[in-house]
Amino acid sequence: MKQLLILPTCARDLLVSQSLIAAIKKRHADVELDVMVPSLLAPLATRFPEVNQVFNAPEPSQGLGLHWHVGRNLVALETHYQQAYIVPQSLKSALIPVAAQIPHRVGFRGPWRFGLLTDIRLPPKYKALADQYASLAYPHGQLPSAWQAPTLSLHIDTENQTHLIDQLDLAPYAEVSTRPLVILCPAGVQESSRQWPIAYFARLAAALIDQGCRIWILASYKEVQAAEQICAALSPSQQEFCDNLAGRTSWTDVVDLIACAQALVSNDSALAHISARLARPTWIPLGASDPEYAAPQGDQVHLLTYEALECQPCQRPRCQASTQLACLTHLQPESILESLLAQLKMQAPPVATAEAISA
Repeated sequence: MKQLLILPTCARDLLVSQSLIAAIKKRHADVELDVMVPSLLAPLATRFPEVNQVFNAPEPSQGLGLHWHVGRNLVALETHYQQAYIVPQSLKSALIPVAAQIPHRVGFRGPWRFGLLTDIRLPPKYKALADQYASLAYPHGQLPSAWQAPTLSLHIDTENQTHLIDQLDLAPYAEVSTRPLVILCPAGVQESSRQWPIAYFARLAAALIDQGCRIWILASYKEVQAAEQICAALSPSQQEFCDNLAGRTSWTDVVDLIACAQALVSNDSALAHISARLARPTWIPLGASDPEYAAPQGDQVHLLTYEALECQPCQRPRCQASTQLACLTHLQPESILESLLAQLKMQAPPVATAEAISA
């Protein structure tokens, strides 16, 4: 049996939707699953071990005609899908499987989708987004009573890993036996209410380097400035043990580089989800994010929240409280440093103040 999944168009939700893919595979081990995602995210989807083939989807901003044309191309390729799952709730995403002549089309109710879906589901009552997505795999959207979220993973390309270490001049990675590698991901979110202060990342980086760790900084090309601020806050001797990789990697590169790490500290972003998939010890200052909604999960994931605030988690893009981002600023670097070094079996030194770093 062959099935097609139209997956979300943002990186975090794409990774969360892997729960649906795993749920389908759990119910039908022999099913052949192809997925469709925008071209920028397609390489990331190729790392899902459950997926057979990845197709490029139009961007959400592109027209109805292009979405229809993409579906018709699937007919020309003689894909012969029996069923489609449409995770986005847009009209455009539902057009593709109709044009592809897929007889059974499952998705959530959304604007103008009546007649396009053959199995329309009401928004489920499950709090976790991963469970909401996974419910599409079950009749009437009801997860089994003994439901447990599946353990998810990503493929690692060791050849690309070796190539990256050479291409990005990361030869000191060979020192990992004496210098544990910690990756910092200071960006990846648009909302200020989910952005742990850059100064805190810098203080944490300085303390980790002083304690004998090596630092890699991962961020997109749009977030190079944040990474540069961290590097600039370090002393010249500390900078020797910090590699700024912002803007120099693809999604697949990020997967292979994170697989090298002994620990990772990140905002509540797609990079944190990747780290969780790779079972790396991961620390995430959540801020306004609800830890039960779409935050990464796993035995190695440490979700940090400041629970003294009545407004937390507000899930708003900007802080509306008079305390102004107290949910993030009260999560001091010490709260991460001690547990991270304990994980690495190292003793935590005092964290330098911002003034001491810049001195």
